[in-house]
Amino acid sequence: MSEYTLCSIQSGRPLQDVIYLKDDEQSRHPCNSMDEEHRYEAENGDFCSTHFTVTQYEEAQSAKQVFDLVLSYICNIEKIDHTTIREDDGGDDKGVVQNRLVSTTYKNVKMESNTVMFSQYYDGTLDKRKCPGDSGYWLIVADFVDEDEQHPYLPDQRVRRDVNAVLEIREFVPQHPKSVAGGLPSCKPMVVLCRWVQNRMHYPSFPDCTEGWHELRMDLWGRALHHTIAENLRPRP
Repeated sequence: MSEYTLCSIQSGRPLQDVIYLKDDEQSRHPCNSMDEEHRYEAENGDFCSTHFTVTQYEEAQSAKQVFDLVLSYICNIEKIDHTTIREDDGGDDKGVVQNRLVSTTYKNVKMESNTVMFSQYYDGTLDKRKCPGDSGYWLIVADFVDEDEQHPYLPDQRVRRDVNAVLEIREFVPQHPKSVAGGLPSCKPMVVLCRWVQNRMHYPSFPDCTEGWHELRMDLWGRALHHTIAENLRPRP
């Protein structure tokens, strides 16, 4: 597992750890949107990026509703981005999901990733932080698989993508409620998704076009996730 620069993780397996998304002056107000990104090229040519976002979904009825949408997106990600096939069985074993995916981008570059995701609900009574949110919250942790005998990486044919991610979904009551349609301010809880993602694109060891390599650097996963949630929360006519 790579170093989580924005999180504090105690030793142990995922979801047995205590995971705290960063708490600083910019991220203390979860009802305010935030988008922070750091991108750089490593000395060996690999491209790395770290993305931290705080997104509010006012149309959501509960944190569980947004959690279900995120989990559905993860389990069906091969149907959303690029032309993607799934090499694993796609099973969900008590909150554990493996995504072994191979994508072909619009520039005809193949990319592979092997990620294991763990999801769990946490009772807020066990959370020692003083937080204005709901008593409980949902957490999804993702970590890349370095070696897999059943599904080995093919560096001479595909670009390898390593992903680490932490997603926290909980409800907050706005500190400064906004008036709705000129009426009284609403104190309805707001569902907030905090997402921290670290990507590492391994520089290809095979001939590759420049346009295809730059296309892989885009944060398509994050944008597609937000679009999917927003579309499903939109009221139907």
